[in-house]
Amino acid sequence: MSGDQISLVGDGEWRGRFEKLAQAHGMEKRFIFAGLVSPAEVPRYVGIMDALVHLSQREGLPRALPQALAAAKPVVAYDCDGAREVCREGETGFLIESGDLAGLSARLLQLAGNTACARNSAAPDSGSSAKIFRRTNGGRHLRSVFKTGRRPKPKPK
Repeated sequence: MSGDQISLVGDGEWRGRFEKLAQAHGMEKRFIFAGLVSPAEVPRYVGIMDALVHLSQREGLPRALPQALAAAKPVVAYDCDGAREVCREGETGFLIESGDLAGLSARLLQLAGNTACARNSAAPDSGSSAKIFRRTNGGRHLRSVFKTGRRPKPKPK
């Protein structure tokens, strides 16, 4: 995936609309529609993302949000259900009101401009997201899996 491509991971009722929009605007080569991937493949995709945008309104606490934080990726999510428990406004990402397309656009442009939020989320030892996951060996393991997209090799016994 090159830096000018957008990867859409997952499925849902809007996927077909997005594919048609990309095609109608001659941008189909800029989008990768990965579809629904197995849980084992999720770290690989999260590891190559610049940010995670999660706009579901129907999940209590989407797994994708802590997975993004484990990979030190900023998130943009609707401010509903459990998103506020994971996303710290301006530190690990941004929360927007459901359906706020102008707010979504503004936050994505803000992240693209390399704001403090993007830098904090990406910093391996100083960002808020890193602090959440670094206290235990399990936390370090989880961060490693999501940052690299691979499980660490076991240490020889």
